[in-house]
Amino acid sequence: MHTKVEEFVKAFKEDGHTFIPESASRLLHDIHFANVPIKMSRSEATSRGIKGSERFTKIQQPRFFSHYVMNLPSTAIDFLPNFIGLYQGAEEKVHSIPGFALPMVHCYCFGPKNEEGDVENLVAKTLICQQISERLKSEITPSTPELHIYDVRDVAPNKRQFCASFRLPADVAFRDSAAR
Repeated sequence: MHTKVEEFVKAFKEDGHTFIPESASRLLHDIHFANVPIKMSRSEATSRGIKGSERFTKIQQPRFFSHYVMNLPSTAIDFLPNFIGLYQGAEEKVHSIPGFALPMVHCYCFGPKNEEGDVENLVAKTLICQQISERLKSEITPSTPELHIYDVRDVAPNKRQFCASFRLPADVAFRDSAAR
């Protein structure tokens, strides 16, 4: 028995508008196991009397995503409406899964450079929160718990790249997706 990358990594070639809701549903409803090697040296396995095929354990894949990384700063924010209704109709099911937490979304985007005296870049952070709020139809502010807006890099004379990381709000995840 040996482990194949395909047991852990699955590539998809889908539009993000389709992938976001469908991938969450597939992961929630499909049960998949993978054979994972138990870390031990050959000498340790031999001393314990463990044969090659016994150096693996079967684990179940998680039933939900813990993070979504949306790394295309010019368009990532436009995919946020696809998180509306991510777990619509499955609230009872997801809450019955041990360790369930709504995913963190890491959305790369652009914003203006600091204005003079705006050391924290609150103007850019406020504008980014407004854009996120508009897309999710849920209020996100610079003081939202678990929201972190990181200044990534300078990209143009008046433009910076940021990464807005936030926990998907429950009112977004369980809302009727027709509200997109």
